[in-house]
Amino acid sequence: MKVNNKFLRGLSLSIFIIFAMLSLAGFTASRRVAIIDGAVKRVVETTAYDTEEILLQAGVKLDAEDSWQLVPTKSKDMTTIEIIRAKQIYVVLKNEEQLCKTGAKTVGEAMKKLGFPSRSHRLYPKPNTPITENMKIFVLEKGETLRIEEGPVAIPVEIKEDKTFRAGHEVVINKGKAGVEKIISKETRTQDGKTEKKVLTRVLATAPQKKVIVRGAANMVDTPQGPKKYKKKMLVESTAYTIAEGNGDGVTATGIVPYEGVVAVDPKVIPYHTKMYVPGYGLGVAEDCGGAIKGNKIDVFMDDWHRAIRWGRKKIEIYILED
Repeated sequence: MKVNNKFLRGLSLSIFIIFAMLSLAGFTASRRVAIIDGAVKRVVETTAYDTEEILLQAGVKLDAEDSWQLVPTKSKDMTTIEIIRAKQIYVVLKNEEQLCKTGAKTVGEAMKKLGFPSRSHRLYPKPNTPITENMKIFVLEKGETLRIEEGPVAIPVEIKEDKTFRAGHEVVINKGKAGVEKIISKETRTQDGKTEKKVLTRVLATAPQKKVIVRGAANMVDTPQGPKKYKKKMLVESTAYTIAEGNGDGVTATGIVPYEGVVAVDPKVIPYHTKMYVPGYGLGVAEDCGGAIKGNKIDVFMDDWHRAIRWGRKKIEIYILED
């Protein structure tokens, strides 16, 4: 509600006269005063009739640019005082930005108090716009026109990692939606008849909705038996062997008869019974060793000697699987 300043001065004067008359007559009447300071409201009992004294009694301190106003109320037993704390604003005029501080409630009031032009069509935001902290107020000059257009706001993307999905696998669970912003520009007509356009500010009109992507974070590898989780990858030198190349008794170092899937390893590097996936060979398990298998080397068992020869000796990246 907009309160006329003349009304407020008249109300203050009436309160002053009433309490002055009561004081002269020897009466000391107390009254209740509500003080609203932002989100804080306090009520005091006082015999004072001077607003500054009432605020002092209530412990309310005003800075230089702060102000106050009486608020009309239906209660005859209560007077309400609203504290207006000064806010920092920026006034942009002639492409120069001036830092100001004001206790005004609206843009129009602030411009009037600060001595700037306050004509409605020459201000942005409009004069009835409430003052907010660090607000920018633009004052247009002759030959300048305000333009308000709409533009898209990019869709923000949120990525959630899921360790139950294979690494690199992605699923979109929310497509999101672009937002809308108001682009406030100033157009100036130059002496040669051209129009120059300058963006003054951008105001978010509709917030964008996030696009949500679930991205697999589990280490997974595709095998002939389906996707398998792995602990790590290793670069090794790989060879192949057959039953004829074993120790002669047809049993591995761990005491089993070799079969397709048995891998000879250096147990100091890859412990016995470790499960692995060897691309081009398949799933394997470390169940054997050999005199020439030292360090990052493996020897995969094959039933077919010709296939073992074709495998040869090669560098390969293997996957150490989870149990």
